[in-house]
Amino acid sequence: MPRSLPLASDLPLTMSLTQCSDEQLVYLARSGTSDAFDELVRRYGGQVLALAQRLVGQASAWDVAQEAFLAAYRGLGSFRGHSALGTWLYRITLRTAYGAARRSRPPLASQEPSPVQPPPEVAQGREMGRALEQALGALAWPQRAVLVLRATGGLSYSQIAQVLGCQVGTVRSRLFYAREQLRRQLALLGYSDDDLSF
Repeated sequence: MPRSLPLASDLPLTMSLTQCSDEQLVYLARSGTSDAFDELVRRYGGQVLALAQRLVGQASAWDVAQEAFLAAYRGLGSFRGHSALGTWLYRITLRTAYGAARRSRPPLASQEPSPVQPPPEVAQGREMGRALEQALGALAWPQRAVLVLRATGGLSYSQIAQVLGCQVGTVRSRLFYAREQLRRQLALLGYSDDDLSF
């Protein structure tokens, strides 16, 4: 049974927006309180941006995150509380990122040179990050999505299944094959399992 959204009488007049639950903020945003949606963006902005970065790369992540929040704002009326708000936002971000990835097929990794030479360990981390973006970009979309939701979002198998609209067994299978494919892609780029933790 879905959770019901709060009624206006359920919200204390002295309650700060930071003290409100997600459901209360959704209600307030639907009622025209723009600060309530701003609070939702503050709560979930980092998670949505991190998901977008892993799905479409650094260069397009901000655009995808903005589009996702715009779609969420426009779709507040369709949020029924059947799932957690974060799950709903992940689903919107995933769809938005998929659309962005289909519109632009260039590789995910952005190769902008840095005028300042970083310390070796920082340079190595950046190099690994670019390799990971490139390897993720080579994965089929369903595999990339499940891997990113698990690794970046930290979602459980059942939460991922809810976001993707599939069975938990499908999530497990896609995750297994995504990890294998990612290992192969990274091996082609010169990285071993010792360099990875996923």
